[in-house]
Amino acid sequence: MAVRAGFVIRTSISHFVHWKSGSSIQLNALASGSHQVRFVLVDQAETELTSTAKTLSFTIPQVTGGAFSLQEVVSGLNFPTAMATALDGRIFVTELFTGKIRVVTPQATPLPWQLQAAPFATLPVVTGNEKGLLGIAVDPSFIQNGFVYVFYTASGPVNRVVRFTATTSGGNTVATSTLPKVIFDNIPAAENHNGGIINFGPDGMLYVFVGENTVQDDAQSLSSLRGKILRINRDGGIPSGNPFPNNAFPNSAIYSYGHRNSFGFTFHPHTNDLWETENGLNTFDEINRILPGNNYGWPFVEGTGTNPRFINPLITFGPPTIAPTGIIAIREDSVYPAQYYNNLLFVDFNFGQLHRIVLSGPVLTDLSSHTIACNCGKGGLIGVMHGLNVPGQDGYIYVTNGNGNSIFRVVLNNP
Repeated sequence: MAVRAGFVIRTSISHFVHWKSGSSIQLNALASGSHQVRFVLVDQAETELTSTAKTLSFTIPQVTGGAFSLQEVVSGLNFPTAMATALDGRIFVTELFTGKIRVVTPQATPLPWQLQAAPFATLPVVTGNEKGLLGIAVDPSFIQNGFVYVFYTASGPVNRVVRFTATTSGGNTVATSTLPKVIFDNIPAAENHNGGIINFGPDGMLYVFVGENTVQDDAQSLSSLRGKILRINRDGGIPSGNPFPNNAFPNSAIYSYGHRNSFGFTFHPHTNDLWETENGLNTFDEINRILPGNNYGWPFVEGTGTNPRFINPLITFGPPTIAPTGIIAIREDSVYPAQYYNNLLFVDFNFGQLHRIVLSGPVLTDLSSHTIACNCGKGGLIGVMHGLNVPGQDGYIYVTNGNGNSIFRVVLNNP
């Protein structure tokens, strides 16, 4: 729901609404198909005024074009956000608002894949615009220890990283306890800009993105976790080699700073570089290469600047902004042809597109090209995961649609 100048818009599902002028709006994250939007006048208490409602119907056509398209492999989820796969092929999926961690078992044929009815675990999440169950990562030694890490918003509100241990009971993958082990607590939380993406790096450390909670100046402060990427041990301790070792705990976890908000980062399998998507305010979204100890400029600069204190993005988008979300690098053992190896693929929420970035240069840090790889028509896209070479996954890339209920396989249109 969005309110401005005495009007209220109510839609049957959640959308982002942008007022373009006094007589127009922009609805983002709409899938192809039929939609209805209901407009109504309200008073200051947001009580509807009698006989003022008007419902408008419209259809978004199925879009085509791009090198890739999406093939549904799982449905029946509730606002799926992040995914993580274990080496044995099981996929753990977070549902933003239910607090449930779901388990998917891939299979070669037929589709859809098997979605386990019982959740792996359920957390008492605090929900809101960008609060809830936000991120998930599987321990690199999962086969030995069964550890699954999640980032969620708890009462307070406060964000925290916790760890479950997986076991098998009655044929289902479930947590050994309903009470997880707290790994990193008291991460600042707010209605928006919580971040929440977590991933293990090639060094075996856990990396955590924390948004600036719309407290912009804190992104520049090394005395705050807001607007930072953190690097921590698997038990929540501070590893050696962090760039700010003299900071008092927990700020010694800071790895980079000057960030606004992100819904995705990934480690490049060939170079080990950390690449991050970043949402801008009104003008520029960014794709950044993250270097330890560096400052990415928010709120002093959005997009490319001239101040040598700040690291410029690889590429910017906007206006209009696209709200980039999940990102992944295509591995050399993927199912895709060699010309796609080491490319970055990322998705956006505003337009539901899949983007391809070709990297160049001696260490793959330069921009060669950017193309729209899929006008996907599935609504706003959020999570991205690289599948494994196991039956059912076979080295494909997978994405989730936030306002939908599905996981999709990224397939070449003309392989």
